[in-house]
Amino acid sequence: SSVSVKGGSVIAVLKIPCFRSIQKYYGYNYWTSEKYLDTQERLNRSLKESIRSGKIAKTEYMPSLIVPKSLSIPLIREAGARLQADLVLIFGEQSNIFNEYRLFQSMKIRAYASCEYVLLDTRTGIILASDVITEKIDTEKRKEDTSNDEAFLRAETDALESALRKLGTLVGDYIDAN
Repeated sequence: SSVSVKGGSVIAVLKIPCFRSIQKYYGYNYWTSEKYLDTQERLNRSLKESIRSGKIAKTEYMPSLIVPKSLSIPLIREAGARLQADLVLIFGEQSNIFNEYRLFQSMKIRAYASCEYVLLDTRTGIILASDVITEKIDTEKRKEDTSNDEAFLRAETDALESALRKLGTLVGDYIDAN
């Protein structure tokens, strides 16, 4: 790409609606669940902390008040400009669980998480980088897991956190190289 990232840049992060069914873990009023909010904060913090570059002055999530109802690139770019962000990191996540019951042993759990992302230059509208990242976590149901759902949620959250950390590292590396 011919666009270089200057020092002191600001990145606005926009998480597009997730594809996974979170009701299965938190119920239909999931947005009022303290556990759901804690998990989202953990995942948001993991991504934000993993975007490291000497050229980045600030990384901030886009406030929902300025996120356009229609998620088109021109409207997202405009929202990024209103935040005075040089770059907009747009990402979505998706996860899935597979399990295997074993006689006289703990249940085997495999969680997959994928994050697709686009790094957008706010000034030019050029997509600087894009990719899909997939991470896999293998674990077992633990004694402290009070239910299968709790074990599945732990595995899915760990896989998502791993994928988000990898995403942040890729973005930071891209910015340092350009």
